[in-house]
Amino acid sequence: MKDKVNIILSALLPLQYLLIRWISNYTEWIETYYSQGFYLKIAKALQGLFGWLPFSIGDIFYFTIGIWFLYLLYKLIKEKRPNFLKNALRITATLSIFYFLFNLFWALNYYRVPLYQKMEIETSYSTEDLYNTTQKLLANTNALHTDLAFADSLVVSPHTKKNIRAIASQGYERIPTYILSTNKIPSIAKNSLFSLTLSYMGYGGYFNPFTGEAQVNSKTPKALYAVTVAHEHAHQLGIAAENEANFIGVLASLKNHDKFIQYAGYSYALRYCLNELGRRDKELYKEVYEGIHPGVLAMYKNHHEFWRKYDTVIERVSKEIWDKMLKANKQKDGISSYSYIVALLVNFDKAQPDFFSIH
Repeated sequence: MKDKVNIILSALLPLQYLLIRWISNYTEWIETYYSQGFYLKIAKALQGLFGWLPFSIGDIFYFTIGIWFLYLLYKLIKEKRPNFLKNALRITATLSIFYFLFNLFWALNYYRVPLYQKMEIETSYSTEDLYNTTQKLLANTNALHTDLAFADSLVVSPHTKKNIRAIASQGYERIPTYILSTNKIPSIAKNSLFSLTLSYMGYGGYFNPFTGEAQVNSKTPKALYAVTVAHEHAHQLGIAAENEANFIGVLASLKNHDKFIQYAGYSYALRYCLNELGRRDKELYKEVYEGIHPGVLAMYKNHHEFWRKYDTVIERVSKEIWDKMLKANKQKDGISSYSYIVALLVNFDKAQPDFFSIH
């Protein structure tokens, strides 16, 4: 009986893939009935089951599944001839189940209507537009740094990371509904049990689609930590694309009532725009760079040194795998799509010039 079930489940795996490819063409349907309907009910149910737990059940889930797959692979290799097909079918059947749950609980969000279309903004922008937005981000970053720091020193956050997790996404309530149809955060984020592993992989956090939890790397510096919490909450609300989750996370940070969270968001957005400006115009880049407060530059250096400390082949391999996964889910630029946040920031600034102002 089990063998027949495994055969059926294994046969369904390629059929599921073809079905998802077909459904992905109907972005309006996915946006209306899945992303703004069924998914939000799934997210609420998962948060009811796991959100109240003080630890990450998702980390334990992944660890358990990893051990299970290693066991299946072990049996596949050890029992080569007599049970090879049987063990292979167990693996493909398991993959079929998880592929189904992955798409049901989360992955159809990859195919929803792109954010720039919902916002009715352009995808291209001029260097002048980029420069103007970068200057605005620079002014606000410096102003907040002056309020929070002593002279040109590094900003010292008054918050613990536990407190940051509790307040980092309060700005969601101030994001316009035409950008985000729902701004209700299901639950606060959780520190990952495998933060050291995430550091070596080069990640600040991740969203677990099977448990609906937002996991954060507890080892990251506080400013990065704050923006990562907001980013992962965007995933919880059904924003699947990494560039769009980055953008939404920044908007939520900028509209937070807490000045440190605002500073984290502005300095994060400034770095993205400044890097893009450097690729386009070295002179304008130099002009903006020289206007950054020394304490802000010291923070950037601190962040760089943090990631460099964990720079190993593990990071390069893990990001190559993640790049392939993003491309498989119609994010054609893969990891490089993260830089598309600049286009969203610049064109949103043109459409809503008062949004990027300190309140």
